[in-house]
Amino acid sequence: MKDKPNFNDVKFFVGEEVEHTVAQGETTLFVAGWQPVEEILSRALNEKCTHIHLCYFDPDRFDQWKLWEELLLHLCDNGVKVTLEFEVKYCEDIFKMGLHDYSNFIPVITAVLPNSSKYNFNTAFKIADKGFDQTNEGTWSMQLQDVLDKEHFIPWSKYSDGGDKPVE
Repeated sequence: MKDKPNFNDVKFFVGEEVEHTVAQGETTLFVAGWQPVEEILSRALNEKCTHIHLCYFDPDRFDQWKLWEELLLHLCDNGVKVTLEFEVKYCEDIFKMGLHDYSNFIPVITAVLPNSSKYNFNTAFKIADKGFDQTNEGTWSMQLQDVLDKEHFIPWSKYSDGGDKPVE
């Protein structure tokens, strides 16, 4: 196995997008947490990145909602593809920011499900609404085994062995 850089303290790194999104395969600037917009755009330009992927979205930490909103809107206004990974609990807040109006915004809604492959055959996965008949036209439900289909699987090695390099 080749030597891997230590990404624990790295704020920016460049690599190929491996997530199954419209930016899959693109040269991507990965950004760990909130960073200044000018620095993000400058690094993306210098590294010839066509896509920016923001990780570790945690606006509740230090009450950074306004900072995140300004950052996201500014990046989207620049026309570059922008992926934001966020937990399900933030869905409504992201929607209220108006980011869904940008065709270059790529939301990746994350549902943390430890031991997902160990649930029994009867397990279902459901997307519901915040209440009966409030914002969705219904619900979506499927067997968890269909969600976990190998076609959608990305092994951890794809994230760590993809030639990513820290950006100084």
